[in-house]
Parts: sequence; structure tokens; C-alpha cells
Amino acid sequence: MSKGIKKIKYVKGLVYPKMSIANQRITIEPDNFVFFSVSEYESGTSEADRGKPITWILQNHDRKEIIFK
Repeated sequence: MSKGIKKIKYVKGLVYPKMSIANQRITIEPDNFVFFSVSEYESGTSEADRGKPITWILQNHDRKEIIFK
């Protein structure tokens, strides 16, 4: 049984709406902060695991380099 984060959602920040695709891709403006939150957890995730801190990372377009953690 899997556990962890299943889906995240965009909360606020500067984005390019014409370059974004709803529920698939969001294009953010450079050098600005964008806020996300967890919208859904996997079914096997316990309440104790949901309370643990989350580490968010920013990767380059091919997901091979971590830009910001």
C-alpha cells in the first residue's frame, strides 16, 4: 500500500495563465515565489505521516538537477 502525497494544488503567486494548462502544468514567472499545498494524500498515509514536514524541491526542465530545496 502506498503512502505519501498524491496531489498538490496551486495556492497563490505570479503565473503565466496563457502558458499554463489546468490540472497539468503551471508556468511561473521567474524570480518570484509561488505557493502550493497538499490537496490529496495516498490512502495508506497515516495521520502521523500527514503531520510531518514536507520538503519541496525545484528542478530544471529535465528533472536532473535540483535548483532549490
